[in-house]
Amino acid sequence: MFSRGPFIAKYAAMAFARVYYSVNGSHTHLQSGDLHFEQGKPLLVLKWQRRNGVRVPADSIELDPARLQRASANGTIYRYEGSLGERDHGLG
Repeated sequence: MFSRGPFIAKYAAMAFARVYYSVNGSHTHLQSGDLHFEQGKPLLVLKWQRRNGVRVPADSIELDPARLQRASANGTIYRYEGSLGERDHGLG
């Protein structure tokens, strides 16, 4: 059904997910960002860059896996139950 060419194989290996998180503990002020797992650790990616043709996180915040909750059946949307402060991480 799908071509097994190098472009498709590289694309299939990439996984994209979004995470919704609170800024300064607010339940009404939510932000969203890219979620990336690197060596099993969840990262909120603030900025991406390309290295040798591969998209990698340039600026990220490691999230506590115990506070990360899946919010969709297919694993592309997550909810972070912790708080990320604007002053601490330059968010907002």
